[in-house]
Amino acid sequence: MLTITASGFITGEPKVEDTEYGKRATVTIRSKTTNGKQTHYINAVFYGKKIEVASKYMVDGRQVTIIGGVRNISGKKKQDGSEYAS
Repeated sequence: MLTITASGFITGEPKVEDTEYGKRATVTIRSKTTNGKQTHYINAVFYGKKIEVASKYMVDGRQVTIIGGVRNISGKKKQDGSEYAS
């Protein structure tokens, strides 16, 4: 798994939703490159008890630094045709 550190500002409020894989909170972080010419938007997804922290403290405009792993959650297919995330 690739681990990254991202710093930036929260854009919007956390979106908490129930999915077929469980409850999760999604937060978008706006980050600029070191030369300030490009802006990147990073979607951070939280599971478990971290959902409460994201919902309570990650509000629009707040500056944050997060450390986490990068995962590909695109649907994969089982032999029976149903999809799952890895």
